Amino acid sequence: MKRKWIALILAVALLITMVPLFKGLEVAAWGPPDPTYTLHVTGTKEWVGDDEDNRPNSVTLKLVDVNDTIVKDDIEVSKAGNWEFDFSVNVNEIETSYTLEEIGVLENYTSIPATFSVKKEVSCDLDDLEEMKKKSHYFPSTSDQILVIPYVNELFVWKSSWTDDEKAAINKKYAPSEVSFFEGNGRHLFGNNQYRFTVSTYSTYYGTQRYIAFDHYSAFHRRWESYAYTFRAGTVEFSTRYVPTTDVTITNTYIAGDPEPETINITVTKEWNDGDVEGTTRPTVTINLLADGLETDKSVQLDGTDGWTYTFKDLRKFDDDEEEIVYTVEEVEIDGYISETTDTAETGFTITNTPTIDITVTKIWEGGDVEGTTRPPVTIKLLDKNNGITHDFVESSISGGWTHTFTVPKYDDDGNEIKYEVEEVEIAGYTSKITKNAEGDFTITNKYGGDGGDGNDNGGEDPGPTQGPDPGPTPTTQPAEVPATETTTSEIVAGDEDEKTTTTTTQPTEVVAGDEDEVDVVPTGENYLYLVVAILFILGGVIVLVPAIKKVRVKK
Repeated sequence: MKRKWIALILAVALLITMVPLFKGLEVAAWGPPDPTYTLHVTGTKEWVGDDEDNRPNSVTLKLVDVNDTIVKDDIEVSKAGNWEFDFSVNVNEIETSYTLEEIGVLENYTSIPATFSVKKEVSCDLDDLEEMKKKSHYFPSTSDQILVIPYVNELFVWKSSWTDDEKAAINKKYAPSEVSFFEGNGRHLFGNNQYRFTVSTYSTYYGTQRYIAFDHYSAFHRRWESYAYTFRAGTVEFSTRYVPTTDVTITNTYIAGDPEPETINITVTKEWNDGDVEGTTRPTVTINLLADGLETDKSVQLDGTDGWTYTFKDLRKFDDDEEEIVYTVEEVEIDGYISETTDTAETGFTITNTPTIDITVTKIWEGGDVEGTTRPPVTIKLLDKNNGITHDFVESSISGGWTHTFTVPKYDDDGNEIKYEVEEVEIAGYTSKITKNAEGDFTITNKYGGDGGDGNDNGGEDPGPTQGPDPGPTPTTQPAEVPATETTTSEIVAGDEDEKTTTTTTQPTEVVAGDEDEVDVVPTGENYLYLVVAILFILGGVIVLVPAIKKVRVKK
């Protein structure tokens, strides 16, 4: 007995296991086919700028989808057909867009393909409204047939059920006539409620049939009476297809015989402002040609074997819109050089390269190292001694690391080597000393106090607190107006050991707390000591009290 139960259980388990396999086989072998859609395309082929005698008798087009897959490649457009095309093709799925293009573009012509998206369109094959009024009305005998009742300028249509696409097709077919839709069994009034039709079903030997009684209301008898019209069955077919959302036009433009476009030549010359130092090796340069600010496919490399000059030839003077093209040149950046472009396309461009040097300025502070002291910002100017101008300057602060490097041309426009020196805008309360090393870099040392400072000859160091009894609150001081200073400047040339010194003397004035002037309060080391002692005292008290509190809890 047990064996029978075991065998039954195993058989059921095997059956359950095989069911998904059978389902898979069923789907694979007898599943529904891929849906098929109809794509319907109409349009024209246009010819521009040619003589009709030059055109061929016909051309062949092909339709491709967004993946460049050919959908149809035997679309013929002919002169006899007035260069119009109208074709349909079935596809398994509708793509977002399609392109119609010419196969084998004709010689001396350019061809512009037509790319278009598509939309769904539902249409019907009902008769014209005026023709329908001359015939007997359609009597539907099955659920997919339509009852059509023309009434003056209105149309009453009935079907067992409607879809939105079907309604849209009916409205489009009979626009601008007004259409009223009815569906399902029951009584339906129309014609200002003077007419009605009743839809009902009954069973016969041949199956379920639909019966429609058509009546009108007799005002004289005040009752519904049978209407004299007779009806016969009429089947209306709805068709669905996809059509382009815009006009489809392929344009061929005749180009043979067009005049040659006007051209120009542009010369570019490379010059070097490097002092003509013997043994100097000049790098190879790359120059790009730009049209209306955009890069072109034209460029040249110059290395001196060509005399550092080149001419771009046969360049179009005008674009397709007959606008004159503005040409410029641009040199690929060369490390260690600056580039300047002069002149114009008409006269030829000149690109001048000048080597650069780096001049580093380092700031050093001496004295005034009081805790919490903020160093003042400084302004440093780089002077071009050849031309007596300020070449560049920098505003530096602690965030800049107190160092800055100027990258400047080595030669002026006349080819003379430029002599540079630096100058610092004077800082109140500090003296300034400038030195230059053999590499041409500068060091600016600012010394706190100095000869004037706070009146103490302590080498610029902070004098610290005074000795003696506590005089009470210490007045806070700030510098008063700084008298005019005397600056001595000496020229510094690369390799010289001269120094440039600027001395600023400041007389401090005392400002007592309570004045309206702003006073910066700087915490002293003594205040910090009191704070640390207080924190340690609190921590010690907590350590002592914790065991005592625990003992009290235990006693309780």
